Amino acid sequence: MSTPLHCDVAVIGAGTAGLAAERAARRNGASTVLIDPHFSGTTCANFGCMPSKLLLAAARQAERVRRSDLFGIRVEGMTIDDVAVMRRVREERDRFAALTRKQIDKLDPATRLTGRARFAAPTTLELDDGRRIEARAIVIATGSAPALPPPFEALGDRVLTNESLFELKQLPKRLAVVGAGSLGLEFAQALARLGVQVTLLSKETTLAKVRCPRVHDALLAVLKRDMEVHLGVDVAPSDAMKACACAGAARTQQMAACRWTTLWLHWAARPAQPGRRGAGQGTTGARQARRALPRPRDDALR
Repeated sequence: MSTPLHCDVAVIGAGTAGLAAERAARRNGASTVLIDPHFSGTTCANFGCMPSKLLLAAARQAERVRRSDLFGIRVEGMTIDDVAVMRRVREERDRFAALTRKQIDKLDPATRLTGRARFAAPTTLELDDGRRIEARAIVIATGSAPALPPPFEALGDRVLTNESLFELKQLPKRLAVVGAGSLGLEFAQALARLGVQVTLLSKETTLAKVRCPRVHDALLAVLKRDMEVHLGVDVAPSDAMKACACAGAARTQQMAACRWTTLWLHWAARPAQPGRRGAGQGTTGARQARRALPRPRDDALR
């Protein structure tokens, strides 16, 4: 067994949080290591807020053109070149991601350790190549990954997540958004305003957990201008049709479900699972809550 590497702070994950944690520890005089299997840039730049805001910006521009009549500006024959829209999203996304990788490249090579880490003991990490790190403190900043319910996994590339949506060369004609949380609403509205026929489906009866009835009704009215919205329905994929079927309490929802079976592409806006599977956290002694998330100390909740 090789001699362990000793440091004050070991950070697992070179995303936005991990980079910030390593930088803060180093600036305060700690010796650090940063561990990541790829060092490919942050989730925010590759799959998250940066490319999604590019898509939203395109959708907002299209909507402004549609509503320009309000100001006496008439635009005849507006068309949306979805291939060009998605190409720009990817080009700008790649530029953002390259900038984050440049920041990582500036780190001392001895600080960057490529590999997957697991806990061998409360203060000991073991990489998949056998190297060991002894640290006084360990920061878990491994981020998250899209989580699909098993029935939807069988649909293969018909299901989109934030890790595959931006790779589309062109937008689909029809798309079902499953889940009416903030992420689902964001993509549903953006894609609808870019010309996609969107149907929003949610098991919940409220949008994005909005608590004020007046705000909820206003939000629902805005969304219904752009898409079909069906709340309080159970959604399940159909093996025979390789599509999505829906059953609701109201007969009108059940009848509408027949049309949804023609959809061929789906966005699954589901909560992401922690990307720490197999990390050996059971050896740390840390309390865990649901879904293997670390449970914070009561005295730390300030």
